[in-house]
Amino acid sequence: MKHITPLLLAGALSAACAGKAPPPAAEEDGSLLSSSGVRLVPVAAGLEFPWAMAELPDGTLLVTEREGRLRRITSSGLVAEPVSGLPEDVLIDGQGGLLGLALAPDFAVSRALFLSYSRQDGDTNTTAVVRGILTPDATALTDVTHIFDGAPRETTYHYGGRLAFLDDGSLIVTLGDGYRYMDEAQNPSNRHGAIARIWPDGSIPEDNPFISGGGDPAVYSYGHRNVQGLVFD
Repeated sequence: MKHITPLLLAGALSAACAGKAPPPAAEEDGSLLSSSGVRLVPVAAGLEFPWAMAELPDGTLLVTEREGRLRRITSSGLVAEPVSGLPEDVLIDGQGGLLGLALAPDFAVSRALFLSYSRQDGDTNTTAVVRGILTPDATALTDVTHIFDGAPRETTYHYGGRLAFLDDGSLIVTLGDGYRYMDEAQNPSNRHGAIARIWPDGSIPEDNPFISGGGDPAVYSYGHRNVQGLVFD
């Protein structure tokens, strides 16, 4: 009887797959054409756990790798040398590492960008945000300034880390519940499982919902688990 179950499972899988169209074959340039007519064209290969992406005015793509690198993709493909000048206290463990990326609304003039990452701080760690200036040749970050921290935790899971700017210039930061602190995500007095709203210098907007009390002034929304999708429309 030991050998019957695998055979039955194999037969069931074969039956389930019967009648399905085979996946599209890649063309000479590596592109794929979907059944709905969308063409997917590869622009880079060899990235290690790419996590967030932003497009510079000249069309260059910046991509964070969770393993602690900020990479560039140009029209010629992936640039081998990572961008230098990143924070030295990035904790690369579990789900932690270099995470979110957002260009300042005035990036074309200021060259400012924002990164989120898991930061080691003694026996605890947290989701941190820094602001830096990208050099004109996009090879290095300068003037890197730490502007924000989430709640301290002792786990390396559920960091959130997505970044987005609102129309008023404030920055939204998603903060995970650290997995172990999911009950605390229901408490607006801490930053576990919250979405924070700050100004680009790290200060707190005076119209945040808890600015006058009842919760952490940075908290914009709470009760989340680990927000990994974020877009402002």
